[in-house]
Amino acid sequence: MASAPGFNAVQFTRTSAPLWNRGRRSTSRRGSCIVTLLVIGLILIIAGLVRGCSEGALTPVNPLRGSDWTVGGVTLGDTVDDVIRRLGPVDRTEGDSSDQTLSFRNGETLLHADAARRVTYIWSKVLLQNSKPVLSEGLAEGEVTTVLGPTQARMHYRPKGSGIISVGGVHDSTTFTYQWGSAIIEVYVYEGTVRCVEGKPAPPPGSRH
Repeated sequence: MASAPGFNAVQFTRTSAPLWNRGRRSTSRRGSCIVTLLVIGLILIIAGLVRGCSEGALTPVNPLRGSDWTVGGVTLGDTVDDVIRRLGPVDRTEGDSSDQTLSFRNGETLLHADAARRVTYIWSKVLLQNSKPVLSEGLAEGEVTTVLGPTQARMHYRPKGSGIISVGGVHDSTTFTYQWGSAIIEVYVYEGTVRCVEGKPAPPPGSRH
């Protein structure tokens, strides 16, 4: 049987699929997409569960042992004049009279002072007891509890892997929290070594640190 002008029966047979096959292919593609989405969802759920377990219930915040602890030689409630007599002149001052940030000893110790010029927050590279350094920048993470005793340790993670989907996380930092009087002392460790110590007012009773 001759083909109609302009109609190639052989080409049509090879390149065109029956309508029911096209439907099967379309359904197959949709099924693959659904399976892929389900797998992605399952991965994210598992990652969330793993993260939740790693961040489980925190242990209590323990007090520092002994007395006369200071963060960089400063305690909360000190006046700026007291700090200057103890640490020397201010390197740099930022902010206004109601909320100032002051730097001492080439940035080794920073503090916030309120309108009454009293210290409300301290950041330093060293923790002292009886005016002697007991913990400073560069100390290994494992030494923190050896020096200060066990306490609450919050582990922080960065996403693992690269790309759009990251499963789980990699531990990169830890915050050790202690209490001394009405102050909270936090030791921040990054990639295995101590980076800084912070002193801040303790939260109200019953709240989570």
